[in-house]
Amino acid sequence: MARLFLTNRELDLIADITKELTKSIIGQELVYYAIDSEKSNTNKLYAESSTKVFNTPVAIRCLVEYRGESEVTAGKFTLDSIYDMTVFFHRKDLVDRDINVREGDFVQYGERFYEIMKLTKPKDIFGTNENIHGIHAECRIARESQFNSAISFIINLLSHK
Repeated sequence: MARLFLTNRELDLIADITKELTKSIIGQELVYYAIDSEKSNTNKLYAESSTKVFNTPVAIRCLVEYRGESEVTAGKFTLDSIYDMTVFFHRKDLVDRDINVREGDFVQYGERFYEIMKLTKPKDIFGTNENIHGIHAECRIARESQFNSAISFIINLLSHK
């Protein structure tokens, strides 16, 4: 029924308003680190890479639902705090900037680095599932050992400019 009264023009208006709301009014920003799968040395057996090579980091405005510390585990000598958050990316903004968010990539929010664990699409608008305007990314804090190589790479890159 809603398809009769909701045209592409109205859907584009909704997309533009939510994009402007996300970028200008909410204004939360994170830095997105995409893994370069061609430059990373991938193990053929496990299809994993011990050292990851990242593309140039990109600042993205989005909506972040930071949930804080979700669990604490005790190691042999330390306590390990796990932090979770959900990031709401605007699809049209990602398409306009040619950014393809993938599971396994990393984001920086504040001083912490998070790995994107799961990507989902939110509910459709008035039953039109071809017009979904966002991407939800479930993120979990990354261990320092996962990201130390990326940080040193970026510092080296910035120091040579």
